Amino acid sequence: MKTTMLSTEILSSSSIEIHYVRPLFETMLYITQAHDVVQAVKRISNNKQLDFKEFFWLLLLNHANRVLSIVQISSGTIHCVPVNIREIIQLALLKNASAIIVMHNHPSGSLSFSASDVELTKRLQKMCKLFEINLLDHIVMSSEDYHSMAQKGLI
Repeated sequence: MKTTMLSTEILSSSSIEIHYVRPLFETMLYITQAHDVVQAVKRISNNKQLDFKEFFWLLLLNHANRVLSIVQISSGTIHCVPVNIREIIQLALLKNASAIIVMHNHPSGSLSFSASDVELTKRLQKMCKLFEINLLDHIVMSSEDYHSMAQKGLI
């Protein structure tokens, strides 16, 4: 005897569960300025490669500007680094971040923001706004120094 399946059984969707446990509050790094961000990223990155090729990092923060996570989003070439805004938003949502800071290096040593840096920041700002995530800063660093879009009034 052949049984027929109900359409709800055929079309049912998978379920998704999110389990999140934040780090202990007192152990979380506190960000007050761009210098704190640069120091945090330098602790986790290979500083010998900063003059070799571009890297892009994401800092995920809670509402109290405590670091939930630091993620290297991508690495590129001496000229550029690919950035996937969708991945940044996904990570922010998965970590329940209230704010984010993005940062990348310029192997040339130039601390000027390129037109593509500014365009990326504007696109990222628009996406963050949709999800009520605050983009606090976009920092460009070299092995010697750094510049902050927030400090320059660009964010």
